[in-house]
Amino acid sequence: TVETNVKTMARYYATEDNETNLDVTALLGNADTSPDYTMSSNLDWFNHRGYLTYDLDEKFVVLTLNTVPYSVKDPFGQFAWLNDTLLELRNAGKFAYIVGNIPPIIDSFSGAQMWEPHYIKTYKAIVSQFTDIIKAQFFAHVHSIEFRIPLISEQRAQEEVEGTELVPLFMSAAISPIYNNNPAFMVWDFDANTYEVLDFTVYGTNISSDRQELDWRPLFKASTAYGVNSLRTTELNTFVDRIAADSALLEQYYYNSKAQSYLQSSCVDVACQSKWLCTTQWYTTSEDFEACVRELETQRLSAIQYSIAMEDVAWKCTAAFVLGAATHYFVSSYLLSDSTSPKASNSSSDNSNEDAAEPRSGASSRSSSGSSEDWEGEDSVSWVPHKMVLCVRTDLKMGKGKIAAQCCHATLGAYKRALKRTPDAVRAWEMLGQAKVCLKVDSEEEMLALAEKAAEHGLVNYVVVDAGRTQIAPESKTVLSIGPAPLKAIDEITGHLKLT
Repeated sequence: TVETNVKTMARYYATEDNETNLDVTALLGNADTSPDYTMSSNLDWFNHRGYLTYDLDEKFVVLTLNTVPYSVKDPFGQFAWLNDTLLELRNAGKFAYIVGNIPPIIDSFSGAQMWEPHYIKTYKAIVSQFTDIIKAQFFAHVHSIEFRIPLISEQRAQEEVEGTELVPLFMSAAISPIYNNNPAFMVWDFDANTYEVLDFTVYGTNISSDRQELDWRPLFKASTAYGVNSLRTTELNTFVDRIAADSALLEQYYYNSKAQSYLQSSCVDVACQSKWLCTTQWYTTSEDFEACVRELETQRLSAIQYSIAMEDVAWKCTAAFVLGAATHYFVSSYLLSDSTSPKASNSSSDNSNEDAAEPRSGASSRSSSGSSEDWEGEDSVSWVPHKMVLCVRTDLKMGKGKIAAQCCHATLGAYKRALKRTPDAVRAWEMLGQAKVCLKVDSEEEMLALAEKAAEHGLVNYVVVDAGRTQIAPESKTVLSIGPAPLKAIDEITGHLKLT
């Protein structure tokens, strides 16, 4: 009951005779009542408006938000209070954690907005102005251990305008197990001098086991479970790239989100994995979140189909090579034996010139590839090795799944263009295995310079422009495809690049 919870909290967090000397501040939840252990100096703010400030030491303050009104009602001037308070803290040389119950995010379970979009935009605008003093944002409500990192476009805009890094949001564990999660709580490590959040450990108890008693124990630590050195946005960006390319690590993140509850279903299909990758991004509207999920599903399905297609192509190329080698061996053996037979070598001197030379030459030219004149013309290109190169930008730091999807777009785009402009090259490329090579380029400028050079040499090229729903900013130029074209022609342009 609420009464039992309050008495238990009062016993563990008593301000006078508690050996731990832990301080406590109140946070209003969507199904809570106000407890009686808040500070008297802040009770007026809390009783009337549900939010307050709490000094942890002389240079460190916790700002406790009342997040309940943002779901359905007017925020009661809370944004103005937040902005003014942060400005006062900056002027006083202090730092802050922002704490709330209902987070300004898109829910990972339902895809619904936890706040109204215009409230989320306003909140984002405020916190982006105070990245120098806001050290963390902690929220709850969703009964799931998650984080949100600002969109890449927002990160870049912040770096260009303010020269600072936006702060991620963290959603905390829940004691209540009503959403198939194990009861859990989190202990955060922070730097006592800078107040930077460094790590967290999740403690939980497995109520899905046969044992009825609670057995609180450490479940996992972020730094070891996810291989991160900090909880900064840049570090979490790298982690998202890793789970995008590593399904097992993504499944582990999903499993940990419910405090390792075996009641939680697995996340191994494309739909679930796409959804959870998108939940790592701090979207403002459900529409943007859903668009992200759709694009990721398409990319991941394309990557799967591309992988299957490449395996099929590899098998066909191997079979074609073996068949071609065998055919070449038998035809060459036949021609060699025919040209060295006694009949050919002992032909009569009466027929050695006009009578014999012309028929023999004609027969030979149609049975082998010995005469170069026979392969001059429109079909000669079919026997020159062709390839297509895919130049991938490394500065975008795309995950493997993203790269695979972008390369699919680039290949298809160049192929369609080549069918109209250089059909002979397409035939040659298809006949000799559809060779494709992925290369690295370091920047957009380098990639566009290659495209311009290819155009000057009359080579088909195609640049993929991404919509920016996942991982990268909108209108980013991701992959350049050149060809199909003869190997020598392409190597003159891209021969200096390294393989991906």
